[in-house]
Parts: sequence; structure tokens; C-alpha cells
Amino acid sequence: KNITGTFPNDQKTNTTPLYLKDDFLYKRHLGKNILTLNLNTGLYSRPQDLKVVKQDGLFSQEVDATSLYGELGATLDHKFTDHLTVSLNAGAAGNHREIDMKLKGLQGYTTPDVDARINIFNVFAGATLTYINDKMQAVLKLPLNYGHYDQDDKITAQDKSKSRAFFSPNINVKYQVSEALSLSYNTFYTQNEPSRMRIYPNLIFNDFRSATQG
Repeated sequence: KNITGTFPNDQKTNTTPLYLKDDFLYKRHLGKNILTLNLNTGLYSRPQDLKVVKQDGLFSQEVDATSLYGELGATLDHKFTDHLTVSLNAGAAGNHREIDMKLKGLQGYTTPDVDARINIFNVFAGATLTYINDKMQAVLKLPLNYGHYDQDDKITAQDKSKSRAFFSPNINVKYQVSEALSLSYNTFYTQNEPSRMRIYPNLIFNDFRSATQG
């Protein structure tokens, strides 16, 4: 890409992403129960090589970002009565993310090389109660998630480790008053987990004029 004008430059970018994933799902009837097993794994790699020739010299950036994840879970559905169903689920998930970045020739920025890693391990369990009759549907969700986070950042030369539990109950009720009128009520308490997408404390330049920080 060639750009002329206030910031004349010549840009060249090479990006060769790799994305592999699998989704395995198995269901089996156990009497009145339904057992569901799921296994999801994936690998995502996106290296980038950006070179910009400007009036005042050469700006170059090399980025190598990789993400590897896996999740194994099981769900058991049991129908107590014609109106009441209980669903129990449990499982574990792991996520490894790393990024290496080298930046040269950028005036006005003191951006060192980035070498960051983060490992996330989650154990989760929960129960869902569903009640349905002719006019009312009520759902109670009780999910519990325990996460352990371990981050290695070469910029600050510190290893950071933290564990935390997240509980996010949810109640949803809908009542059909008539064919043309229904009433619904929803209440919840949410504890958001930290984002797995932004692990680097510096800038990554998509091109000569725009950058992403996370």
C-alpha cells in the first residue's frame, strides 16, 4: 500500500493466521435423564510483519500472538415432573495466551519489546431449574465459576497470580395473561470475569496511522 500526502510512506504487511478447532458433543439417555458431554479445543495463531518506509526512515514491527484453549464439560438433565426440570452441569477450561512483539524506528514512543504470557484455569458448576405450565414459565440459574490467573510480563519483570470465584444467579419469570398480553420479570446478579483478549500493556500498530492497546 502506497500513501502520498501529509504522511507519505510505503507499507508492506504479511499476515498468515492459523486457526484450528474441534467441537465434540455426545448425548445419551439414562432412563429419565439426559447426559451431555462436550469437548471444545482450539489453537489460534496470528503472526504479523509490518514494515513502513517513511520520509524520516524505516518503521518495522513484528508480532507473534498465539492462543490455545480447551474446555471439557458435562450436563445432566432430569425431569422430576411434567412441569419441573433440573439441569446440573460441571466442567473445567484452560486458556493459554502469549504475545511477542518487536518495534523499531517509531519516533516519539518509548515502546520496548513485549513478551507476555497469561494462563487461565477455570472450574465451573451450576444448576438450572425450569418450571413450565400452561401459563407460566420460570427459570432459575445458579452458575458458579472459579478462576485462577497467572500472568508473566517481561516489561515489568513480575509474575502476577490471582484466584477468584464468580457467582451470577439469574431468575426469569414469564406469565401469559391472555393471548395478547404477557408479563415478564427478570433479575440477575453479575460478576464479570477478566477479558482473555487483552494481555499486553503496549501498542500494536495495525498500520502506520492506527494502533491497538490492551
